[in-house]
Amino acid sequence: MNAFRLHALLQELGPAHGEDAAVLMTALNDRAAGLLAPGEKATMTYGVVDGEAGRFIHASADGAPPMILNGDGKPAFGAAAGLPIGIAPGTRYRSDVMELPRGSVLALYSVAVLEALDAGGTGIGLGWMIARAVAEGEGFDAVVRSLGSALGQVGGDDHTLLWIEREVAE
Repeated sequence: MNAFRLHALLQELGPAHGEDAAVLMTALNDRAAGLLAPGEKATMTYGVVDGEAGRFIHASADGAPPMILNGDGKPAFGAAAGLPIGIAPGTRYRSDVMELPRGSVLALYSVAVLEALDAGGTGIGLGWMIARAVAEGEGFDAVVRSLGSALGQVGGDDHTLLWIEREVAE
């Protein structure tokens, strides 16, 4: 039910605040704090891809760190700081900027994916999986197959992956 509440709030707040990740997260938190039951919280990352400037601007509420994989094969992780949504009204979030060069991949994923692949939640397992798939030229389909194999027996939580590739040339 809380996912629907947050989705509705994002739809409402997006037109006014959607271009500024920190402002949107702050407004979302303030509104959600009054809707969620005591002790309930939500983790998330909200971001805006600026394809023209080659940047990903994001704010996090204890969400999984965004990952950008460039041609060097080493994943770069963004910030994942910030209190979860709904814990403390008045919390101010901050935006972080990651460079998104041509030919790179931006991966956004649920914390549950990290926990299932890597007990420490560092993202190394997922970073390695994505780097291997990109290096072999198989990309998203290979990552989905690998995740399906790795997560097939893991139940309980959502396993979400959003994959954005920036074209090499226009």
